[in-house]
Amino acid sequence: MGRARTIGRRLAVLSTAQFAEPNPTVVKAVLHAHGRIPTAAVRLPLLPARPGTTEAALRHADALLGATT
Repeated sequence: MGRARTIGRRLAVLSTAQFAEPNPTVVKAVLHAHGRIPTAAVRLPLLPARPGTTEAALRHADALLGATT
């Protein structure tokens, strides 16, 4: 239970970071940075995620991935 709570809290923080800008901009940027999709491009009227937002989401994703392996 304790491990599940810890992972749940980390997922909540990651979710907040992922949706700090309109969906799916940050999600696509993180997936692209991890090599999961070929491009992070989004169509207008969306604009690409800001670098700072993407970096924060990547930090949280990487921390979570490291904690669960």
